[in-house]
Amino acid sequence: MYIFCLNTGNTREESNPLELDHWRFWVVATATINRLCDKNKTISLGRIKTITGQKNGIGYADLKVAVDSAIDILA
Repeated sequence: MYIFCLNTGNTREESNPLELDHWRFWVVATATINRLCDKNKTISLGRIKTITGQKNGIGYADLKVAVDSAIDILA
């Protein structure tokens, strides 16, 4: 499983990595990445958004649920 994250702060002050409200996350199964991206060495945020169907990702508060759901699908 991959968890992609993005700090959405626009200024240095807003980009504080300890401020969890400024982070967005996208959870993607490894099998999905392997199937859709084949031998690519890199992937863009736009492609991740397309794969997950989540334009804005999820917040930190929802991250555990998303990971647990992805694990359940893989099991």
